[in-house]
Amino acid sequence: MSERETVIERIIVRVYGIWQRDGAVLLMREGPDELRFTKFPGGGLKPGEGTADCLRREFREELGIELDALELFHLNEDFVRSAFNPADQLISIYYKVTSSDTPDLSARIVSKWGKPYHLQGFWQPLESLTPEMMSFPVDKAVVTK
Repeated sequence: MSERETVIERIIVRVYGIWQRDGAVLLMREGPDELRFTKFPGGGLKPGEGTADCLRREFREELGIELDALELFHLNEDFVRSAFNPADQLISIYYKVTSSDTPDLSARIVSKWGKPYHLQGFWQPLESLTPEMMSFPVDKAVVTK
């Protein structure tokens, strides 16, 4: 069976935040030892969690901050297959966010999926932000928006 014919077994909901400040947007470089990707801060929705609560949790976990405001910005309407598991379909939700806190942008290693997982936030100047800088197709589309 080809990847195109792979049956979808799960729908995964991912929630991301777009935080612009002082002419820059906050991005994350993250991944396991063998792979790094650039994306907006955020992550996977847990069972029983609302999308706003998910995003608040992810910003606390990844950047050590509390969000002040969230405004729905984008929801992918097209079919998107996971880059990591072809049996997973992704739904990605993006919020514009703000915070009065200072994010922890230090490089650190956490445990994820039983492996070392690298995280580092950084401010990318908007004038030099391009879709090609992003690792995932939906993030690329959001950058153009």
